[in-house]
Amino acid sequence: METPSYTSPCAEAAARLRAASTVHVVHHWDADGLASAAIIERYLRKWKGRATYAVPEIGGYSAKAVRPPPQPVDEFVLVDYGIPPEEVAKIGEVSGKGVIIFDHHASGVRGEGKCNPISYGDGWEDWSAAAVVIAEAAGIRPEGWEELAALAVYGDVGFEGLMRKPHLLSAAFRAGLRAEELERAARYVNSCYRAVDYACVEAAREELAEGGVWAVLRDGYLAAREAEVCAEVDRGVDEALSSAEIAGEGITLYRARLRAYVVSAVGRRLSKVLGNGVAVLVAYVEPMKRWYLYARSQNRIIKDAIHALRNAGYGAGGKDKVVSTPCVEEGCRGELSTLIRALTRDL
Repeated sequence: METPSYTSPCAEAAARLRAASTVHVVHHWDADGLASAAIIERYLRKWKGRATYAVPEIGGYSAKAVRPPPQPVDEFVLVDYGIPPEEVAKIGEVSGKGVIIFDHHASGVRGEGKCNPISYGDGWEDWSAAAVVIAEAAGIRPEGWEELAALAVYGDVGFEGLMRKPHLLSAAFRAGLRAEELERAARYVNSCYRAVDYACVEAAREELAEGGVWAVLRDGYLAAREAEVCAEVDRGVDEALSSAEIAGEGITLYRARLRAYVVSAVGRRLSKVLGNGVAVLVAYVEPMKRWYLYARSQNRIIKDAIHALRNAGYGAGGKDKVVSTPCVEEGCRGELSTLIRALTRDL
């Protein structure tokens, strides 16, 4: 059997991580990013325990959103943050290091220490979370990694996606975690970034690294945060549904002003309500004073729209069935027209 093309860069990423005396890990702010960082934190404790952790500016997808490490380090690690190659290069220039990457987005980033099977042509369904990439492509598997990876997969693609990883599903069940607990844990940790609460994000990562999913479920602060965010998601979905309009064949456009950073949560719900077709959400997030464009489909591959947006100069990211970008224009005018053209062309 031919060796997968991602094997060498992933092995190198893991080897560099082991060899480094000091490491700075910048990870995405959602359930997958937090679980992935927790797996790395558990792994590094075995070797050295000297690492610092941070998230980019919540809602930002560029080198500008990534703060440099507080002090010089041997390795700079970027986790579950699907920015394009030119932005990764800028981070390398600022940090003075060749950036190690563990990711599963359609970013196009390849090269030494860049562990992302999607960039080397593998299917996204096999690598539905960055935590799976870390454990199964790079071989970074500290004790309890399966439970954390199960949370990561559930957080990104739900129970249906977790069913495609029966070994992770079995590990979760052995830990007493049913679908209900995984869903609630994902909501708890995701409530931190949705509330734009950086201290909460850090606390959630530490809970996962120290005590796993059950530690998160027992955290009263996270439960309270989640209740606040859930109410805003419900309100945002109702507002978006009242604005629905047809933007093209199989494309429905929604608009909403949101009081928390719940763009993806609202967009995911809209996609489920819509069913077939593409749900496109234009949202203004009041705490961040910023516009966002988000598209999601239950039944269509729309990742080519990512490249169309990037070619037009917009910093888009996403996966096979998800496209998202912060907008530079009020109301996402330019971004929206580019996206609709790309989606229509793909029909």
